[in-house]
Amino acid sequence: MMNNNKQNITKYQTFSAKLPAHTLNDPSKKLFDKNIQSTEKKRSRADIACDESTPLCKKKLDSDGFCLNLNCKKESNPENTSYNEKEVQSLKDHILVKDENVERLEKEIQTLKNEIQSLKGHILVKDENFEKLEKEIQALKNENFGRLKEEIQLLRDDILEKNKKVEEKIKLLEDDVLIKALFLN
Repeated sequence: MMNNNKQNITKYQTFSAKLPAHTLNDPSKKLFDKNIQSTEKKRSRADIACDESTPLCKKKLDSDGFCLNLNCKKESNPENTSYNEKEVQSLKDHILVKDENVERLEKEIQTLKNEIQSLKGHILVKDENFEKLEKEIQALKNENFGRLKEEIQLLRDDILEKNKKVEEKIKLLEDDVLIKALFLN
């Protein structure tokens, strides 16, 4: 029966390849395809029995009749000898290599995540240090500004005092000049 279905499929595929494009979208073709797929599913589920110790295998058959459960003892479909034990073992080895690669990549991802977290910590520390430095700079500016204000005030007071002394001396000199001018006249 299975060979009959495969022959029907290939006949239909050959036939449909010769049909004009507008007939390929025909609903009867879709129905025919659906029936073929349904028949194939029934065949692969009913005709292929897996190891009885793993009954879940019946739900895990691929389209070629292989059991997808790696613990299952059934390795191939007796009617489909396209896969031999070496190929199956090769596929299993390939899966193991992929698993190792996935594990290696997961470790690398975890390492990168740790490095990112570490860098975030360094950035936070640098931000805190930067804020401290900004506060210290502002405090120094305020302190220097206050000191400069005091120095300017002291200099201003000193200049005012010297100006008073100069004015007093000028007044004394003017008085002396007036007195001398009075005596001479």
